[in-house]
Amino acid sequence: MTELTRRRDKESAREKWNIFYGDVCIGSIGQRAGVPNHADQWEWKCGFHPGCDRLTGGPAETFEQARTAFEAAWQLLLPTLTEADFQAWRDQRD
Repeated sequence: MTELTRRRDKESAREKWNIFYGDVCIGSIGQRAGVPNHADQWEWKCGFHPGCDRLTGGPAETFEQARTAFEAAWQLLLPTLTEADFQAWRDQRD
């Protein structure tokens, strides 16, 4: 099984990591902008377009909580995807 990897998004003004499954960007984890200090400062998003039209995500207090929530969502999403779904994303990228 392909491992998930993360790469820092150097274009983002805040700390943000893009999550990859092989060569396909399947989501991100990053600091939220414009939220009060007492609110959760991190957010995660799992899913990609085109190819996968199901996007899930939410806030998290810490990076580790966001990572854990992302991984749980990915474990539910991955079995529903086909190679054609990943290829649609690659075709759009290229």
